[in-house]
Amino acid sequence: MQNILDFNSISEIIKRTINLYFENALPNNEPLIISSELLIYAARTTAESLTSSNIQINGNVLEIPGTIQLESDTIYDTEYIIYPTINNEVKFEVSFYTSGTYLDYKLSITQQTSVNLNSEPIYVALQGNFSENKNYECSYLKSDKIWTVNGCEIEKSSKNEIKISLLHQSTFKVYEIPSTKTCKPGYGPIITSCAWILITIFAITIFYIIDKNQEEDFQNSNKYTIYAFTSIFISQSKTRRIWSMIYLFSIHMLFMFLIGICLLNFTTPQLKSDKNFKHLPNESINSGILAWFLTQIFAFPNYYCIFNKYVSIKKTNFAIYTSLSLSIVSIVGIIFMTTIYCNVYSYYWIISYFVFLPLQIVVEILFAVIVWKRQKNTMDIQSANVIPEVAELCKSRIDGEEFKDFDKSTKFQEGVVLEEFKGFEKSTKFQEGVVVEGLQNSGFCQVLDLN
Repeated sequence: MQNILDFNSISEIIKRTINLYFENALPNNEPLIISSELLIYAARTTAESLTSSNIQINGNVLEIPGTIQLESDTIYDTEYIIYPTINNEVKFEVSFYTSGTYLDYKLSITQQTSVNLNSEPIYVALQGNFSENKNYECSYLKSDKIWTVNGCEIEKSSKNEIKISLLHQSTFKVYEIPSTKTCKPGYGPIITSCAWILITIFAITIFYIIDKNQEEDFQNSNKYTIYAFTSIFISQSKTRRIWSMIYLFSIHMLFMFLIGICLLNFTTPQLKSDKNFKHLPNESINSGILAWFLTQIFAFPNYYCIFNKYVSIKKTNFAIYTSLSLSIVSIVGIIFMTTIYCNVYSYYWIISYFVFLPLQIVVEILFAVIVWKRQKNTMDIQSANVIPEVAELCKSRIDGEEFKDFDKSTKFQEGVVLEEFKGFEKSTKFQEGVVVEGLQNSGFCQVLDLN
């Protein structure tokens, strides 16, 4: 009761101070700002000036949305008060009034009338000793001086700042509440890892059976075998699709592991929390971004060595063994972190992985383009080197004196052939004469003459 009386006394003094300011204030004059342990902001503005405005006092922000519905010729008074912190409670007040009109260049000031702005929620950001790992509640002071949990909601809390949405104007307070939840581990990362393990083992077994008789074809390369995800659907030599699965498995295990590690830099996932799952917090987004960039440091070298057919087998084997080692380390790390992280952070952890998964798929397309162009260049260089060698082999190496010797040898062989042919001709004629003479002696020719 004493705290309420003290608060009411302070509030009354502040009201008198603000009323003195408004007695002589004109629309869009300099606002009243008092900055000490007690923070006060008061201003008289036109409707146009109030829309989409950001009011700040020492980093404490009052955000008026652009969807606010105001009467264009009405004058509005705004009061934003932040009281000193008492017993870890931060009290603040947001009030709006109409105080006249400005129409046809005529200003009319009237008595203040309290008004609720017809708009989306108004947002307040308060500076103080807040923490993202603690739980807070917001309530407002009713006319009967009773605090009620209604009309405001904690949007998010971070180090030294808390953001609150207000559904109406009033006096509000923000305070810490004990957690009602226990730190139960979540199993999302482990379930996802087990799914990857089962898919990888099954795929490697199938590919080994199907592709064991396939031979490597360097001349007819398919560009789709360079991309990790499409490679596993194309029949290749007995190791290529197995290597593709090992790469995919290792990189995604590493990515999940690094997200869990990066969460430690932005939050405290070992602590229990009453946070809900309405939206992905900035801490998880930042963890995902950092983990994704770190993953690429290992991803591209391994990708290049595994999918480029012209990389030496020694480098390829090194990339394969590195990928397997990273997989083992990542799985052990994921299991360990899952057992100590509270359920809410495990949820954010796995959601971050699936949010950035499409980005990893896209960047691997870029990897595939780079490797394919590099591989094509190597093929073109090898082809260009083979053609001159074949032409050199086909070129005649007989010239000069060698050609003269070859010509003499050819003519000599030609003479030998002619002499042999003449001898053959004489022999043939001689044999022909012997046959004719024999026929004449036998009377065969006489018989022919008689006929």
